[in-house]
Amino acid sequence: MPTRLQIKGPTLEGLEARVLNEYPAGAKIVAAEKVTEGGIAGFMARHYFEAVVEVPDPDIITVPRPARAAGGHPVPARAGVAALLRDADEAEDALRAGKQVRPELPQVSTGSGEFDALLDGLTGATRGEPESEALDVPSVLDGPGDAVMVVGLGPDALTVARSMAGASKNALVVTAGSFRASEYEHLVSRNGLTSARAAGVMAGQTVFVAFGLGADGTVRAPALTEMNADQIWLAVDATRKPSDTLIWARRAGWANPPDALAVLNSQNTLTPQSVNELDLPVGWLDDRKAPRPVL
Repeated sequence: MPTRLQIKGPTLEGLEARVLNEYPAGAKIVAAEKVTEGGIAGFMARHYFEAVVEVPDPDIITVPRPARAAGGHPVPARAGVAALLRDADEAEDALRAGKQVRPELPQVSTGSGEFDALLDGLTGATRGEPESEALDVPSVLDGPGDAVMVVGLGPDALTVARSMAGASKNALVVTAGSFRASEYEHLVSRNGLTSARAAGVMAGQTVFVAFGLGADGTVRAPALTEMNADQIWLAVDATRKPSDTLIWARRAGWANPPDALAVLNSQNTLTPQSVNELDLPVGWLDDRKAPRPVL
């Protein structure tokens, strides 16, 4: 008989990655639910997902593992499962409206063809964006207490965070991850970000978090996942090899799925369009808002 286990995480994509990396071949998610805890009228509430994983009996022949990318890392599912997120959000809205409704857990099997088709077809819908050619240029959040996190190699994240803050009406810049700068406060946990956001609300400031990865692309996954920001950008240097960028960008995406790209040094290469291979809209180009979502 198959065994069923419950796992928790901040995103569905992260849970799918855990199933791929931590469980035997043939393991699949059979149910998922969005959970909201704490907060006042939804402000500063904690959101996460609970999923039920079905692990097959070892004696039963299992399905093959998904294809792996160069370097031995599993190829992650494309961002989001729109139907699951929609159902979870509708349930949450109903509860806030005072309706005592608890719908059945949406069922999804990661081993089915329908699941793969859903992932491929609804990437843009999960983020609330039009698909492919009709993509809008993402805008940087700038509300009081909004947490905008920029993830990048070494100092790249801080370079982008500072340029975004300079274009904002009123902003606070902090660092996190493997890169520190003496003139900025360094966050080491979710509590630190919560405190910074609270201070931002009081001062009317947007909080920009520069999360620096190791120079070799090392991702401190637990630390990155803990930073539950409102918006996440990948700071990508257009002059670096696309294959190297793809490796660390995938790792960062498993820990905390990004919303858009902030591209550096686009004028210093003949092939800046290589960043389009990351399949994310470009919203920030060098030190200003991008004119279009694709280079």
